[in-house]
Amino acid sequence: MSPEDSTDNSRAEQNFKDTLGWLATTTMVDRLLYDIKNSITRISDLVSAVKSYSYVDQTPLQNVDIHKGIEYLDLG
Repeated sequence: MSPEDSTDNSRAEQNFKDTLGWLATTTMVDRLLYDIKNSITRISDLVSAVKSYSYVDQTPLQNVDIHKGIEYLDLG
């Protein structure tokens, strides 16, 4: 095995490690973006639920779907 072969193997190994690192980082960023999107949706749903609740007393008697409100508050 020549020194040149050793250098080529070392470069290939480093390229492989760099590629795996890039892939891991990309996967992590993708997961974080997915979590952020879900969080924004849940926050929006909670704000909508609070708004609908806060305007309940400003209108005459109305039907309210309490199950929908409870679903908004289900943080699981």
